[in-house]
Amino acid sequence: MINNNLEQQAQAIFKSWFVDFEPFAGTMPNDWKDETLGVISNITSGKRPIKKSQQNNKEMNIPIIGASSIMGYTNDVLFDEKILVTGRVGTHGIVQKISFPCWPSDNTLVITSPCYEYVYQILKTIDYSKLNRGSTQPLITQSDLKNIKVLLPSRDILSKFESVAFSFSNLQNQLREENRQLAQLRDTILPKLMNGEIDVSKVEISADKLYEPANESKLSAEPYNSSGSFASASKNLPSEQSSSTDKLLFIDEVINDKL
Repeated sequence: MINNNLEQQAQAIFKSWFVDFEPFAGTMPNDWKDETLGVISNITSGKRPIKKSQQNNKEMNIPIIGASSIMGYTNDVLFDEKILVTGRVGTHGIVQKISFPCWPSDNTLVITSPCYEYVYQILKTIDYSKLNRGSTQPLITQSDLKNIKVLLPSRDILSKFESVAFSFSNLQNQLREENRQLAQLRDTILPKLMNGEIDVSKVEISADKLYEPANESKLSAEPYNSSGSFASASKNLPSEQSSSTDKLLFIDEVINDKL
């Protein structure tokens, strides 16, 4: 839920800056240009791995990235950098952020760009059904994506957006890693509890502690400060139920911090 909220806020800032031009009095700056996606990114196709396993093991531990998720494992690395992956054949419209060594499959398109977060937001806004050229099986080509019309902001504004969006993305990655570690801990401890290897019969848990509400104020979506830590936990993300005014005020705070 928190990760979804962070995603929504990044999308809201993208729309505010590059669609509604709110920080610029509602008008697109004169030094911004119309370009194509192929100008600001490199778009290639994934490949079929030589070896493939459905299980992650010591030999086959490199994720094979499909059009919508991990679809297996291999023993070689095709990309070892931050990439964006979306479907080329079959499933369309899902955009995956990948920042670990992987092998994108031959049914994907792989996008790299120096303006990674900006291109990610652009890919999320595309109507992929209009790009489909397959008759029996949905198909999108490299050229289809490369020819998408995009707005190219000034380098300064683009850099500031990358900084803002990266702070959200970085927090999302931290939360995912914490969830993964908790799931791994659960999967390790639960079987031992079930077979009696761990005895908790003498553990005392206070009823007051059991029903004590979590302190949500500790979580903040404020971008990192210059030292790499959170500046404070005083500003919380607006929820989906927040008014438009509250959301705009939040966006204004972020803009004022970065512009």
